[in-house]
Amino acid sequence: MTQENSVRLGIVVSGSLNKGVEVRLDSSASVEDMAVGRYVTIEGQKRRFFGMITDISLGVIDQKLTLTPPDVSDPFMAEVLAGTSTYGTLQVSSYLTIGGDAASLLEGAQPVKTVPSHFSTVNLASQTDVELVFGKEDEKKFYIGTPLDMETKICLDLPKLVERSNGIFGKSGTGKTFLTRILLIGMLQKSAAVNLIFDMHSEYGWAGTNEGGRTVKSLKQLFPEQVAVFTLDEENSRRRKVSTDFVVRIGYDEIEPEDMVLLRATLNLTDLAVEAVYQLSRRFGKNWLQSTLDIKDTEELPEGLNIHESTLLNLQRGLATINRLPFLTAHPLDNAVGRILEHLDRGINVVLEFGRYTDITAYILVANLLTRRIYTQYRERTEKAMGENSVSPHPPVITI
Repeated sequence: MTQENSVRLGIVVSGSLNKGVEVRLDSSASVEDMAVGRYVTIEGQKRRFFGMITDISLGVIDQKLTLTPPDVSDPFMAEVLAGTSTYGTLQVSSYLTIGGDAASLLEGAQPVKTVPSHFSTVNLASQTDVELVFGKEDEKKFYIGTPLDMETKICLDLPKLVERSNGIFGKSGTGKTFLTRILLIGMLQKSAAVNLIFDMHSEYGWAGTNEGGRTVKSLKQLFPEQVAVFTLDEENSRRRKVSTDFVVRIGYDEIEPEDMVLLRATLNLTDLAVEAVYQLSRRFGKNWLQSTLDIKDTEELPEGLNIHESTLLNLQRGLATINRLPFLTAHPLDNAVGRILEHLDRGINVVLEFGRYTDITAYILVANLLTRRIYTQYRERTEKAMGENSVSPHPPVITI
């Protein structure tokens, strides 16, 4: 479909920038053919607007028709009423302005800051319109899918996508995992970034499942040279016959006070307990966690630490929850952060599987601990590259 043969839907009759515009459907356009989520264009006097149908409703010219509905058993009478006394309306939210004049075409799609004039024509968006917004598939743009009830391809500019924080939202069973897997495949194909994936349900490493429950290939099988699978649960990976590249173990001395701050709500820590963590860390150094657990009562606290007994007990209960996580150890054989960075530096994407450890405490602890340290390393390397005018490291993406 091209712009010249776009399907006309109706005209703009009212609206606002915040709430969207109201479109009255032409008599030739069936309200039953409309669908929320379809892209449309609005031909204003000076601009073309690109928007989406957000609501569909029915209207009547005379309210008496709703109180005493006419006899529409005669098809001719029903057709006459549909074209004269009853009508359909659409609610359209305008998101961008596209085209309209030569300058606008050169600038590309721009954020909308006004509304189209009264009686502007509304059409279904064509392939050309969608390409003006999303672009065509090429070495940077990745084909992600098609709009609702349309055959038009939607492409994403992956280098731009990975520069921003993005989220995939939806109800259970709507395909969030499937869509995430497609995006990750696109990043690997286009080499847009190197990815660290915190895989809570083991869906992105060796194999995953579709909505029908069947096993499907995941990133490691599709890109064996570009993906490494790390695991917190070696036994779980062995049972699933997944070959892993590294078993992650985290030392007690690697946990810092900042890691405890994000776990405050999960571990039910008080404000005083969180403050006590910083005091204990300053006094005991890297071994603060184990040293805190070894304290029997407040009398064993080093001199100068003013921590109430109830605060100490609250903190110890929270630390005991962490201490029970099997992947925490006093003396890890290897440094997980170093291994992950080593793979990311080589352009190898890392999928970290949690196995049986799907508790929110384990997830927040590991994701926060690794992410903060990796972010710090990347920031330092990027700043160094800028100062030395050298090549920056691969842009990293953290997938949670």
